[in-house]
Amino acid sequence: MINCESTLKLLCKIFIIPTLLIANTLVFQQGDTLKFFNDNKVVDKWTTIGGDTNFQYNDAYYTRKFKVSADSSHFFIYEERRHKSTDSVFTKISLYNAEQEKLWEISADPGTKISYHLSNIYTNTIILVTTDNDYNNPTLEIITNKEKTLLIKKDRWHRIINYAISPNMHYFVLHAKNPYKKKTWDYIHSIDLKTHKSWTYLFPICVSCKRFRIISLEVKNDGTVEVVYKYQHRVFDKTGKLIDIYFKFE
Repeated sequence: MINCESTLKLLCKIFIIPTLLIANTLVFQQGDTLKFFNDNKVVDKWTTIGGDTNFQYNDAYYTRKFKVSADSSHFFIYEERRHKSTDSVFTKISLYNAEQEKLWEISADPGTKISYHLSNIYTNTIILVTTDNDYNNPTLEIITNKEKTLLIKKDRWHRIINYAISPNMHYFVLHAKNPYKKKTWDYIHSIDLKTHKSWTYLFPICVSCKRFRIISLEVKNDGTVEVVYKYQHRVFDKTGKLIDIYFKFE
């Protein structure tokens, strides 16, 4: 059971208060390189290219990637080690601050792997998505100061495609897929992080069956969700009621 009130307070503390602070050291990502700045000067660089950061040795292939928070105060390192002969994968994420201090790390359980594409960083909070080795059966957790809040349980969705979070960190919306009547259909699922109330909308078009498969999401501070597919805009209120449909040709 998620303690939604404490989760919301924690998120607000994390995402709003740090914007008032001025950090001495900042980290920026440029391609495969992290650059650390202090007083507008580059003081160090980390890279994922060459050396011990990306190599193949006998049966094992090792790689690592970075992601940096929007305020440049934190970053995480994603590490993956794959063994071809056993078709096994080991994945790990380590969180650092801009001063290069390692705050914590977490590894995926056997038979699962961390999704680098779907996992994201917001200041010192990680949205962690793990899947099975076929990228299915995802779980989604919010991790702050080593404390985990499970938002999406295993076997709830066949696959998560993308998601969005409101600027005030109150509402969360995702685009997911589940089988329905012998086809894989698209769903929009929104969660109120304060009350834990949620709603789900079955997308009326089988996007997977179409050539144009991109659905974009936006959720506002009042819980209003806008779902865009091609030129079709669907707007929902925080309870999941469809309040507007309009077409915008660009």
